[in-house]
Amino acid sequence: RFLKARGYVSAEEAGRTGDANFGLDRPVAVLSLRSSARSFDLTFGGDNPVQADEVFLRVAGAPGVFSVPKELSATLTRDPGEFQDHSLFTFDSGRADAIALTLGGEEVALAKKGGDWRIESPEAIRGPADPRRAAALLDNLRRLRWTDWIEEKPEDPARYGLAAGARRFAVSSGGRPPEIAIVGSGARDRDGRAYVRRGDKGAVVAVDVAALAPLPKKADDLRARKLFDTEPAGVVSIELEAG
Repeated sequence: RFLKARGYVSAEEAGRTGDANFGLDRPVAVLSLRSSARSFDLTFGGDNPVQADEVFLRVAGAPGVFSVPKELSATLTRDPGEFQDHSLFTFDSGRADAIALTLGGEEVALAKKGGDWRIESPEAIRGPADPRRAAALLDNLRRLRWTDWIEEKPEDPARYGLAAGARRFAVSSGGRPPEIAIVGSGARDRDGRAYVRRGDKGAVVAVDVAALAPLPKKADDLRARKLFDTEPAGVVSIELEAG
């Protein structure tokens, strides 16, 4: 969007000296941009011998050759993986309305009702969820980033600690399909990172163990700890029986 030419070689001169003089016979990158109104094809050639921080550029349909800042061509020659979004979750925390978890082999369900999170199952702890812990769970999931792509379609998930009963986090919002991550148990890569699966049948990626540490390990971690939910100003009498 902000690319501006610093120099220009006329079509006549460029034709006389040839593409090889500008590195355009063996371009370092070709960038194609498409929109509903226009399209651009940019071919990045070699370094400008006069200005070390510039490279040559040809714009399809435009005469001549331009010289432009080198930063863009350097960006385009990076590993394609660097352009990937490394987030494991992309939901809007404010719109999340249901969380399904597998913790310690137990299925746990949370639902947001009237602005408050409640534990719907298991029945033994059905009731209000701790609002700060529920909010922290969503925030910690949103912060998760994978560091390495391990296997696109794992044939043996168990080798990554992803057997039945592994910790599973699924967040739903606004009627959209849930976003899911399954955390491997025990298995680590050579750098000590944990394995996480993106979705029930997705790829396996590596995640720093420290980033997973704040996530709950059992259902009880999400229970509200308040015994009473009464405003002190509303109390009109107190009865105490001892012994």
